[in-house]
Amino acid sequence: MKEFLASLSAAKLSIDIASAEQLEECAQRLAPMLRGGDFVGLVGDLGAGKTTWCRGLGVGLNATTPLRSPSYLLMHEVEADIPILHIDAYFEHRLDSLLADGDCERFTEDVLLLVEWANHVSHWWPKNGLYLGLEHNSEGTRTLSVHSIGKRGAELADQYCQSLKSLISFEPLSD
Repeated sequence: MKEFLASLSAAKLSIDIASAEQLEECAQRLAPMLRGGDFVGLVGDLGAGKTTWCRGLGVGLNATTPLRSPSYLLMHEVEADIPILHIDAYFEHRLDSLLADGDCERFTEDVLLLVEWANHVSHWWPKNGLYLGLEHNSEGTRTLSVHSIGKRGAELADQYCQSLKSLISFEPLSD
């Protein structure tokens, strides 16, 4: 996970999250910054909080149904202020086949592409977007790191980090 994120960019920010509620609140902070065509990829181990973060983003985007893990279905479409295409890439071979069969045509400028396990089948994802790393800490907290790729990704990362700084105490990372 860390190697994949480091291959994209250095972390713009790394913060400790104390609870699932705080993680959802962090996600809600990103919602007003997003527009159709944006990509947000989440990377982390099982149980790190990827789906919890996505659920918070769904609340922030006024999703008509709560976001839940699309693991076995691979993909959910959710109506919201920006339509969301929520993908789970955990079963990478199944998803790779599905995308190769044409489902990648659904990645349009009208939808937000939200991907859990974004380090899997990454050759399908846009080369311009926001990546978030989530990992467990021994203290029972989680660490959220913000990374980007491309110009739009860098813009989103900068805006999101500014918003998070006002919400949570953090340790800035040196460049």
